[in-house]
Amino acid sequence: MILVLCSLLSGNAYAEKVFLKCELVSGFVSWKDKSKNVVYEKGELSDVGLEINTKTKKIFDISYSDFPVVINDWDDNKVRWTQPNNLFRKNSYTLDRLTGKLFNLINYHDDYPMLGQMLNYKCSAAKKLF
Repeated sequence: MILVLCSLLSGNAYAEKVFLKCELVSGFVSWKDKSKNVVYEKGELSDVGLEINTKTKKIFDISYSDFPVVINDWDDNKVRWTQPNNLFRKNSYTLDRLTGKLFNLINYHDDYPMLGQMLNYKCSAAKKLF
């Protein structure tokens, strides 16, 4: 009887929706003209907010992106997804499920990466304020 109750209740131990607040650790903007390259330090860019539905394995960028997630790939240790940000360019994300490290490659194109932004974040669980 105890085992049956534990197995029924243990399904509720994992939240379906998880909210993450990701703070910038470091970043880099790469230009064709290397003299324009920029390095970002902690606190110089806005934080990123993510909503993750662990049941449906969907990710929502709740910070700034109006574009839907196009590719969504989950495994035991990492979640990878991409979002378009205009006609030819896209953003790529990799979230380490064990460490909370988020790597974001912004504004790149597979065929011709002329400008890119590489950002590293540290994510932690957050609660909605209201």
